[in-house]
Parts: sequence; C-alpha cells; structure tokens
Amino acid sequence: MATEKMEFIQDDGQLRVFIVPVDILDVPDLSSSEKLVYIVLRSYVNPTDPTAFPSYETIAKKASLSRRRVIDIVKSLEDKGLIKKETRLTVTKDRKIKNTSNLYTLVTPRKKSASEIISPPLVKPLHQGSETIAPYHNHLKEPLLNMIDCMGSTDDIYETLKNQVPKNCYANSIPLGAGYIDEIYTMLLNQFSTRLAPEIVTTACELYFNRACELDLINGVVMTIDIKNPIGFFQNCYKDAVMQYKVKNQMVKTGEE
Repeated sequence: MATEKMEFIQDDGQLRVFIVPVDILDVPDLSSSEKLVYIVLRSYVNPTDPTAFPSYETIAKKASLSRRRVIDIVKSLEDKGLIKKETRLTVTKDRKIKNTSNLYTLVTPRKKSASEIISPPLVKPLHQGSETIAPYHNHLKEPLLNMIDCMGSTDDIYETLKNQVPKNCYANSIPLGAGYIDEIYTMLLNQFSTRLAPEIVTTACELYFNRACELDLINGVVMTIDIKNPIGFFQNCYKDAVMQYKVKNQMVKTGEE
C-alpha cells in the first residue's frame, strides 16, 4: 500500500502542481464556475506573488467557459472580495492610452469565526455625514474615469515631464531622454492614475536630482549614486512627492480652519 502511494505522488518530470486554498470550497454563495475561475487564476500565481495577468480568452479556455461568462465571473469574484482587478494601461507611439491587460491580485479566503457567523454585520445608513456608503462598481471604466478626474490632465503631466525630466533626472551623468520620459509617463498612468498633478511631477523630478546628482563646477552634473533602474527610482521619488503634496494640502486646510 505504501509503495502504491509513493508511485501515485512521484514526480516523473511531467507533474505540474499549484496551491489552492481549501477554504475557497467553503465560501458561501459561490458557484462552481466562480470556484473554477478562481482556481484557474491561482494556477498563474507563484507562492511569493499573489498577482497574475492572464487574458479573458486564456481564462475562458482553461475553464471551458465563454469569454462573456468569464468577464461576468471576474466581476462577481471582485465584488465578493476574492480578487482585486487593476486595468493596466500603456501609451502608444501616437500617445493614445490603450488597455493592455488586467492585473489580478488574489485574496486568500478564510473561514469565519463562530462570532462572525452568529453576529450579523451592522447595517449602516446609506449616507452618514459626508461619507458615501454606496460602492462604485463600474470597475471596467473606473481607471479611465479616475484618470479624467485626477488633479491634472494627462497632457499637462506629459508636458511637465518633457520640461522637468531633462533638467533633473540623470543616469550615468546623462539626462534621461524621450524614451525614458515615455516610460515614466506610462508608469505614472499605471501606478498613480488618481494622484497625478504637474506640481507633484515637478517635485518628484527635483527629488530625483537631490537624491542622485550633484552639480560640479568643473564636471557639470555628476552622479552621487549609480542608478540602474531610472524608472523605478523615479517611481519612489513620485511616491514621496505625493506624500509631500498631501502634507502641504493638509497644512493649508488646517490653516484655513
């Protein structure tokens, strides 16, 4: 019997496995198709990174479902808090914004404790002060709507990058060129779609220079650190610039009050 078990689980080089939390099978009000799509998404996730980006077509093929059905199921899984979906964007050569793929972050389900099962959740009124309780569910269009409603238009962002990046952002003592500007622009659209403003871009560029460069009267701009990934370095600078922007606005609001 022991020998048979060993032969059953033996890896002959053809065995492909992945981990699925058993608790997904016990999630209430989850259809078999929803469980299947969740499992398919799990097959694209590695143990250290809960994200995956298979296309709707790929998911449909693996789950033996129609593309339309998969779209509905992904939306349902998102509403139930089992996945988070982020629309990834890119910029074409003619500066058109294009949707490239969806990035899924899988949430591991957990069993509810006895107190959670027995005690029903408190029901909040629809409106409580200025708080909006009703959720916004148009996830397919939300990133683009956020981009439109953000603090500055994307044209203003791109123009500010063209003006500020060559002045402040260097690698190997050479100003970052148009190719890097386009990559930074795309990164900002993907990572900071709701936190875009020319003022923040300018601050991020200045932070880049202050952290990585210095002005030498003989040699011009010299690097104080060796930057291997200018886009990643700029991303960190932008995060800090956003924080500075928030603090500044909060101080202004406090002063007004």
